[in-house]
Amino acid sequence: MDDYYLCSRVFIFLLKRKNNKTENSVNIYATLVIFSIFLNIFQYVQIKRYKLNERSFKVSWQEAMNLKNPISLFAWWMLASSLAIALIFGFVSLFIN
Repeated sequence: MDDYYLCSRVFIFLLKRKNNKTENSVNIYATLVIFSIFLNIFQYVQIKRYKLNERSFKVSWQEAMNLKNPISLFAWWMLASSLAIALIFGFVSLFIN
């Protein structure tokens, strides 16, 4: 059997398998994880700006998370909602499979 034939058969198998619901749910999980990582990086950088040192004053947690800025508020909301959705999908897939 030719190696190219075998590789092409494997590729065709993977393309046919792409319509499987399990792989679609894995794609959703991967997308949520990647999105959550980027939001965590954004929020980590934002909170690090407000880290206390000798010359800074203590701020409230709302000011430290910059919740008065609509973009930051949206980013926090997306982070929390993607975490909640990921937990729901995780528990559902745990009990269904």
